[in-house]
Amino acid sequence: VAPIEVPPDLAGPRLRALAAAACAALAAGRSVVVRAPTRPIVQPAAQRELAGRLGDLAAAIARGAALGGLVLTGGETAGAVCERLGAGGVRILGELEVGIPWGRIAGGVADGLAIATKAGGFGRADALVRAVDLLT
Repeated sequence: VAPIEVPPDLAGPRLRALAAAACAALAAGRSVVVRAPTRPIVQPAAQRELAGRLGDLAAAIARGAALGGLVLTGGETAGAVCERLGAGGVRILGELEVGIPWGRIAGGVADGLAIATKAGGFGRADALVRAVDLLT
């Protein structure tokens, strides 16, 4: 797995560099984990801004690589990523486990891409690994 941490000031050249690194890892057959900075962000406006940055990065990666699927955590993040991908919605096809739906993106640059979403601090300890396995 190639980990990519989104810096607080992600924009322009830094966004392109991280997207290129993610695309290179994907081309080499690795999964990519994009994550928010480790320090907690408590202000709602800052949380929305970070979710938007994650969405921008996901859209740049989707435009530059063939993705097997997306596993998104957090409702605001999932909404921002889908918005930046131009998705009109998600066609739900099932549940990995209770509260962890999966389906396919409808519309936009990632039309038909498999997606799973997980919100909250619940579920089995291996839920995210199982979601990646399901989508790949």
